[in-house]
Amino acid sequence: MLLSNRMIVKIPACYDGLKAMAILSRDGISTLATTIYDSKQVVCSAIAGAKYAAPYLGRLLGDQNAKLADMQAVITEQKYPIKIMAAAIRSCEQFVECARLGVAAITLPVDVYQALFVPSSEVMDSLHNFELDWSSNPLAKQSDLFAH
Repeated sequence: MLLSNRMIVKIPACYDGLKAMAILSRDGISTLATTIYDSKQVVCSAIAGAKYAAPYLGRLLGDQNAKLADMQAVITEQKYPIKIMAAAIRSCEQFVECARLGVAAITLPVDVYQALFVPSSEVMDSLHNFELDWSSNPLAKQSDLFAH
């Protein structure tokens, strides 16, 4: 059975799911281990041949960042080819933490995605000051290149 290399089968990282990942991996079919809540599931999924592990970052109990860091550290230390695709990202801070830890991919809800592009008040103040400086430049006023 050959699936498109653009398709990845999503399978829960439980006993039966790990068996399915191993069979599909042996047949060259990419899998994503889901329902990941701890590092042992990442290790087992890597051994089973999963291409991705999807921990639910926003649903992890306790120190979410420490748990995600541990998952990424195990992958790095053991040189497993599996990659983390963090799911249930609930804030821009979690987005940045995933990047800091070297997480390969994430899934974002629309509201978090949109929040990534909302400038801070410092950025808005700087843009305003830049516009004031630029508009007070007599050369900029005379140039056709910068005409509105």
